[in-house]
Amino acid sequence: MPAHRKPKIGPLVKVCEACGSSIPRPSWATNAQWGRRRTCGHSCSQVLGTIARKAMSPTDEDRFWAKVDKTPGFGRNGDCWEWQGGQLRHGYGRFSVGQGEEKAHRYSYALAKGSIPDGMIICHHCDNPPCVNPSHLFLGEHQDNSDDKLQKMRHRYGDNSANSKLTEDQVRAIIADPRMQIEIAAAYGITQGNVGHIKRGTAWRHIPRG
Repeated sequence: MPAHRKPKIGPLVKVCEACGSSIPRPSWATNAQWGRRRTCGHSCSQVLGTIARKAMSPTDEDRFWAKVDKTPGFGRNGDCWEWQGGQLRHGYGRFSVGQGEEKAHRYSYALAKGSIPDGMIICHHCDNPPCVNPSHLFLGEHQDNSDDKLQKMRHRYGDNSANSKLTEDQVRAIIADPRMQIEIAAAYGITQGNVGHIKRGTAWRHIPRG
């Protein structure tokens, strides 16, 4: 062997990292060239490059879950997964995907349970808008959501309503008032119809009667 040539080191055969085929060491390859060799040819080099680029660029799903805190303690029962990214009104999360934006809880539901039919909405069992735990989400219609709000007393009612002219104490007094409805209405500055709704329980339903 001529004195200027370095002895060949390393294995005589490698395995292509893309397709798994054997790569015999070419006679012309220097130690440095052979050390860098990872694939059997150009097409497998492209495949390996694509895999590397994907590893460096997280998927939409990876980006989504990176913004979710699953630490126990969130929500009424401590098992909510809360969105830590941007939020819409009322605390619902918003997630940028593609060229648009999706509500975080809807995106979570779709990941776990499939596409959402047209016209349907995603409701929360936990009543916690930032929550994206799929087990807390259910498919419903707008009326289902309104009924759920009413059942759980999440709507604005009574003294909390911006349109309310009465306090809860006044409503209790109206319920117990034995006078004619027209007299009660004049006394409280409301309509006789409103008095009737209060008496029948179709308004201020959260206040017990009888």
